[in-house]
Amino acid sequence: MKVGGKGKSKKGAAMDEEDEAEARERARVEALAIDWDAIARALPLGADEEDIVRRNEFFAKWDVNSNGGLSFTEVDGAMKKLMAGLTPGLAGKGKGALYEWSRSWKPVIMRAFIKSQNFNAQRKAKAKRNDDYVERDEFRMLLVCVRLYFEMFIAFSRVDVN
Repeated sequence: MKVGGKGKSKKGAAMDEEDEAEARERARVEALAIDWDAIARALPLGADEEDIVRRNEFFAKWDVNSNGGLSFTEVDGAMKKLMAGLTPGLAGKGKGALYEWSRSWKPVIMRAFIKSQNFNAQRKAKAKRNDDYVERDEFRMLLVCVRLYFEMFIAFSRVDVN
């Protein structure tokens, strides 16, 4: 049975739709191919001297207003710049992009920020420090959480088709 005047049967049209859906799914999965080694090199998570120095440099650079703490806006902007080149399929913009920033990194950063800003809650309470910021002694935890939560985000994105 032909559909419309285009000469395709219903079965042929359904096959074309399935092929298109498979192609979209392949493109989605390919965009989720992450260079984990590059991310590991970009995020100074270690306890060695080199990573400590890099973390201190990152913190100083990211603390735009030099108040000794990082706001969510400062962290979000810095992470966006840092990771844009490492995850081009996730950091795109516009209708052609597979994922926009807000659908990929932003939720990851938000959860990591909340988790890490409360990491030293007892010490903060004693020192009457500000809970609205990630401070230097919580910064490593922020980066660790970003990495871990991003891994979970990618894992779930790969299995979540609809």
